[in-house]
Amino acid sequence: MKTGDLLIGLAVGAAAGLITGLLVAPKKGSETQKLIKDKFKDMTKKVMDTVEDRIDDLEGKIHSMKNKADKAADKVAEKVAEKTA
Repeated sequence: MKTGDLLIGLAVGAAAGLITGLLVAPKKGSETQKLIKDKFKDMTKKVMDTVEDRIDDLEGKIHSMKNKADKAADKVAEKVAEKTA
């Protein structure tokens, strides 16, 4: 699953849940505003946590790939040195 798809799914699911909750159990305006604000904060935190986790994963993969590329470059340099010596 792509990260973008996950984030869109989270946002749509949270919005649908919020709207359903408001329609099923209407409250006073100020209570509804507070509820929306709190739910939005929770949703934002979940999305940010997911994004940060994905960034951490990608940084680890990038670091690993860089190490592999460096090792491969060293081997190529050694082979070139052997052939030219």
